[in-house]
Amino acid sequence: MDFSIFDKINEVVKTVFETPVGVIILFVAFLLISLIVAAILEKRTKKQFKDRDED
Repeated sequence: MDFSIFDKINEVVKTVFETPVGVIILFVAFLLISLIVAAILEKRTKKQFKDRDED
């Protein structure tokens, strides 16, 4: 059985979790995903309660 794919996965995981650049990439990705989800949920909420005006 060829384990080269597992070696590549292990290398990527080590790069992402054990280097400062990898941690920054994870943080930025989490931030972007959170902002996208928040925008989608906000849009759906405004659509659901469109009869209420913001004063």
